Amino acid sequence: MFDAIRLGLSGAIIADFPVTLADIRHAAESVEGLEVLNFGTTTNRLQVSIPIEEEDGPRLGEAVFDLHFLPGASPLRLSARTALTINPQKWLRERLGGEDGCGPVGLDGNSNVLGARDDIPELLDQALDLVDEVLALSLYQLDQALPEGAEWRWDSFLIKAAEVCRDIKTDDAEGVVRRVQHAAMTGAVQAVRKMYSPVCEDGNGPITLRWVQGKSKHELKVYAKRSDLVRIELASRHRTAVCNLGRDRARAEQPSGVRALLKQFAIDAVGEVERLDEHVRQSVTSTPDTVGLLTALLPLLNLAAGNRRGRGPAPDLPSIEGARHAVTSLLQAGMFDARPIGRGCAARRVLEELAVGDGPLLRQKGLMVYYLNPIFAASSQQVTAVGM
Repeated sequence: MFDAIRLGLSGAIIADFPVTLADIRHAAESVEGLEVLNFGTTTNRLQVSIPIEEEDGPRLGEAVFDLHFLPGASPLRLSARTALTINPQKWLRERLGGEDGCGPVGLDGNSNVLGARDDIPELLDQALDLVDEVLALSLYQLDQALPEGAEWRWDSFLIKAAEVCRDIKTDDAEGVVRRVQHAAMTGAVQAVRKMYSPVCEDGNGPITLRWVQGKSKHELKVYAKRSDLVRIELASRHRTAVCNLGRDRARAEQPSGVRALLKQFAIDAVGEVERLDEHVRQSVTSTPDTVGLLTALLPLLNLAAGNRRGRGPAPDLPSIEGARHAVTSLLQAGMFDARPIGRGCAARRVLEELAVGDGPLLRQKGLMVYYLNPIFAASSQQVTAVGM
């Protein structure tokens, strides 16, 4: 299911007379149902909110148009910063009856939650229908926000950013996330664990896990959306990440082409979402086995302790420190970035040995990052709980 979408638009205002940003604001303020949120004469920006309402039904939410104009352009032309921000999941929740049809809102107070449902494919089609309708309504409202005799000329439409998600039913969502944090997703180059509202004073409140796949790629996230729902999410936060998912993203010349762009994005995201789903389930169903984990990591633990390996020389200080950092990172974050360690360092060699065959570590080809196999997630959680 799409969670958040940010669409980019390219276009210009065509008129036989000069049109200023002040003219557009004045016209926008007179359009019924259009709310001017932000207006900056020095930043060439106009931000408006467009309410989304069912005919003879509830208000579903709103779409936010953030218009940025190129300074000094004649006619007025939109810059690449222009975006239409929408969240069809919030709209669907209202259409389905709100809390009565979808259960409580999220722990973060956000209403972008439908619950773990069997009809998500059908709802995704409804979401895309809504996006079509809202985009058409938004462009119509912008037409109304022009002085008489002026009109928009649209050049292209594209996806600037998008998030898709899946919710997993569980009895203890926060407990699931705390276990999953001990086994990072393969392919991640950075693991981020942070608190989100509400935050408990004892530091044991809800957390969100983010696994960054690279600066130009998407992020994978896991967090407790509600006490009974674990949310897994793929987030492409910028245009480059959108294009890197699956294949390059073409632009649509007409608003009607946006649906195809979004549908292809959802299709291309399925593989990664499925991979994240399997990772979470493997971590959750893992069996605590402290002895088994420590035995599997024994070569690395021996190196961290400075123990001699066979008849060879005693480990040097860089190897010992590298092994210690690796053990700490693997047990706490479920991954270790070995790139800072020299290629000739013993810690590198031991890590590589543990990632071969049925070893306790995984490594994605091309990355010098090692990941704890999710079958050891429960064991790692047990080890760190006793302060080892």
